[in-house]
Amino acid sequence: MPLKLILFTICLLAAISANAQRAKVYSFVTQPPSFPGGEVALAAYLTKNIKYKVSESEIVGTATVQFIIDTLGCVYNIKPRDTTKTDWLHQELIRVVSMMPAWNPGMHNGRKVAVQYYLPLYICLPME
Repeated sequence: MPLKLILFTICLLAAISANAQRAKVYSFVTQPPSFPGGEVALAAYLTKNIKYKVSESEIVGTATVQFIIDTLGCVYNIKPRDTTKTDWLHQELIRVVSMMPAWNPGMHNGRKVAVQYYLPLYICLPME
């Protein structure tokens, strides 16, 4: 009897773990996730943490990364939106996003949910 109980418990835990890994990731929600302090704080965070690699050909650039913000506000699965590009700006944006503090998670129908998020960045540095 104890062996059956142990096997049942293991199967139950495996099923719960598999279900958690398949949690739905939303694209549209009633309340999107937000960076602590809002968009102004997000812009300040990016400005402070992005290290620019500037040469004459890299004064202007755009990069968009996509990532998931889970129900705890943690950011994961960060990757370039355009997978054909992996220039320094994409790499730097991925580095900075991976260090972000937890976000306020998205809500849908009154529940915290995981949300797919896209973060575009446009760089236009003045020539000196």
